[in-house]
Amino acid sequence: MNFNRYLNRFRLRELDRLRLRPANQGKSVSSLIGQVGFKDFRTYSRAVATEREAAAGERETKEEGGTA
Repeated sequence: MNFNRYLNRFRLRELDRLRLRPANQGKSVSSLIGQVGFKDFRTYSRAVATEREAAAGERETKEEGGTA
């Protein structure tokens, strides 16, 4: 995993944490993505897509009996 992917994964986790806070209930994802460090919504969308692809690859590896 390179640094950019690590950083985006951290940002996504922080976004999830912020969304669960009562003070942020009712706020849109768009209003929170800047707070966690994403430049814009497009950058956020790319990070989400990258993590989905990685998760799907890890699931396939586990199903095939490999280690991930």
